[in-house]
Amino acid sequence: AVKYFAKIEKDYPRSNKVVAAKFAKAMTYKRMNLPEFAMRSLKEVRSKYIGSPESFRADAELKMMK
Repeated sequence: AVKYFAKIEKDYPRSNKVVAAKFAKAMTYKRMNLPEFAMRSLKEVRSKYIGSPESFRADAELKMMK
């Protein structure tokens, strides 16, 4: 799954689905028990896509992971 989310980011960088793919990739890392990768992706979503629904979800996930 991570591979396909990364492919969306690479092939369609200006798409409105990139932020959703980045968030989904972070959640996949979290489920794979790789919290350091999940936190890195969540922080990127939160800082790069301010105001998006995914940024609010990323913020909530980061608070729960701490």
